[in-house]
Amino acid sequence: MRAAALAALAVVGCQLDNNGGSATAVSPNQLAAKLQALSQRMHARYLGAHRLIAAVGRSDLDSARLEAHAMSVLEEPDVLPEWRPYFVAVSQAALDIELAPDVGVAGRLVATLGARCLACHTAARAKPKLAPLPHGPTRMLEHQQAAIAMWDGLVISSDEHWLAGADILATAPLAMVARAATPEWPDDVDDVARLRMYAQRAKHVTAPAERTELFGTIMTTCSHCHTALRDR
Repeated sequence: MRAAALAALAVVGCQLDNNGGSATAVSPNQLAAKLQALSQRMHARYLGAHRLIAAVGRSDLDSARLEAHAMSVLEEPDVLPEWRPYFVAVSQAALDIELAPDVGVAGRLVATLGARCLACHTAARAKPKLAPLPHGPTRMLEHQQAAIAMWDGLVISSDEHWLAGADILATAPLAMVARAATPEWPDDVDDVARLRMYAQRAKHVTAPAERTELFGTIMTTCSHCHTALRDR
C-alpha cells in the first residue's frame, strides 16, 4: 500500500456522520479534493523531515526548529479516530524538536520522530515512494544524502535505503579540516572515527528500536562535528 492508499485510509472518516453512524453523501470531487490535500500534507512532512535532518546535521538549531514547527502544526481533520493518535504522536515529536534546548537533544528527537512515522506506516502497511538513493562515497553533501537515506530506511523499514546510507557514512572521505580540527570526546574517540564506527555498526542493526537509537546517535555526532568546526 503506497502513500495514496494511506491517504484514502485516513480520510474515510469524512464519510461518517458525527455519531459514527450511517454514511453521509460525499461526492467524488469532494473525496478527491480531500485525498489530494492529505497527500500534499504527507509530502510536506516528508520533505520537511529531510530539511530537518540537514539542519540538525549541520548544527543549525534555528532552522531545525522552524522545520519542526511547520510539521507540528499540520493537522489532519478528516482522519478516523483510530488513526488520529498516530498523527498526534508525529506532531508531538516535531513539537519536542522545536522546543529542544540544544542541537544534541534535537538530534536524538529526530530519531524519535522517525520511529513515530514508522509506527504509522507499519500500521497502515504503507510504503511511500522515496527519494533516489545516493551513489558513491564523496564529501559533505553526500553525507547529508546518506543520513536522509538512513532516515528513509528507518521510517518505512527499508533495508536497502538504511544500508546504502550507512555504507556511504562508513567509507566517504571527510574534509581534512574535519579530520584535524574536531576535538576529542571524553573517551578519546574523535567525531570522524565515531561517525564511521556508528555507520559500520548500522550495517548489522535490524531491529527498529535499535536503528532509531543509533540514528539519533549519528545525528548528534554530525551536529557535534559541525559545531566544533564552526566554533573554532
